[in-house]
Amino acid sequence: SFMPLVLRRCCTAAAPHSRRLPGSRRAMGDVAAAGGAAESRPRRPALFVCRHGEREDYAWSARGENWQAQADRPWDTPLTPSGHLQARALGESLVAHWYDTLNVAPISRVVVSPLLRCVETGAAVAEFLGLQSVVLEPRLAETMCEEWYRSWAVPGANSTWGGPDMGKPVPLDDLHPAARGPASACHATATSIQALREARSLSSVGRGVEVFAADRDAPVFEYSWDKFESEAEQAQRMRSVAQAELPPLSAAGASEAAAGAGSVLLVSHGGPTGALFHMLMEETPPYCGYCGLFAYVRSDAPAGWEALVAGNHDHLDRIEGAARCGPNDMVEQQKAKVGKTS
Repeated sequence: SFMPLVLRRCCTAAAPHSRRLPGSRRAMGDVAAAGGAAESRPRRPALFVCRHGEREDYAWSARGENWQAQADRPWDTPLTPSGHLQARALGESLVAHWYDTLNVAPISRVVVSPLLRCVETGAAVAEFLGLQSVVLEPRLAETMCEEWYRSWAVPGANSTWGGPDMGKPVPLDDLHPAARGPASACHATATSIQALREARSLSSVGRGVEVFAADRDAPVFEYSWDKFESEAEQAQRMRSVAQAELPPLSAAGASEAAAGAGSVLLVSHGGPTGALFHMLMEETPPYCGYCGLFAYVRSDAPAGWEALVAGNHDHLDRIEGAARCGPNDMVEQQKAKVGKTS
C-alpha cells in the first residue's frame, strides 16, 4: 500500500528547499492534516499537472553517450524504463493518497504534450487509473525557444539545453532539417504514435491506452529557427489549456458542470509546468523534477485559482536507483518567471 513520504528534493544541490504556500494554500508535501475535515465536503474537480518521467537521452548523457546523434527524431526522446516506473508510482500516489487528502474527484481525463516522453508518462498513469485513452494537446509542448532548438538541431547537439555553444551563429545548412520547418511538424500525432507502437519502437507500458487528437481545433505553431517562441507566449498557451480544462467558477454553468465532474491531469515539461504555476499564482515556481506534481482548484480568489500541491515528488522515493532530475533542469526552469496573470 502507498504511504506518503517526507518530501525529498532533486539530486541537484542548488534545488530549492520545500516551502509553504501562503494564505489558505497547503504545504507542498505536507497536506495530510487536511484529510479529516475534507471528508465531509463534496469532492470538487481538480487540475493536476505533472512533468514527464525520466528521459532516455539524459540517461545516455549520464553514461557519456549521445542519444541525439543516432536518433531519427532527436528532439523527441522517449522515457527510460525507470521513467515508466515513475509514472506508475505517480498514478498509485494519486489513487492511494492525493484524492482523499485533497478531497478531490478522481481523474477522468488525461491530456498530454505531443512529445513522446509526455505521451508515455500520461499513458502509464492512465493505465494505472483504469482510463482507456489520453488526449494530445499541442499547447502543453516544450518551449519552442532557441535553447530547445540548440539542444537537438545544431552540430554536436547532445540534449544540453542551449546546445554545445549557446549564441554561436549556425549556418542554416548545418541545422537539422526539422528546425527549418514549423515546430508543429516536430510534434507527435495519434497516427505516428500508433505506427511506433506497431513497430514496437515504444515501451509496452501503456500500449493499451489509446491516443487521440485534441477534441478542439489544434493550434499550428509556426515557430522555427530564428523565429523562436518567447517565455511569455509559452506561459499564455499553458494557461489557456488550464482555463479550458477547468473553467472559472464565474463561467456560465461552471458550478453545475463541476458537480460530479472528474479531475483532469495535464502532462507537460519542466519549464512550462513552472510557468503555469507562475501565471496562476503570481509567485516564483518551485523546482519540478521528474513526475513533479502540482494540483489546483478553482476559487473565488482574485486570480481564480488555489494551489493545493506544488512541486511534490514523494512518489519518486518508491523507485530505487532512478534519477530524480535531469542535468539541464535548473537552467531550463529558471526562465519560468514570466508575466503575471491578466
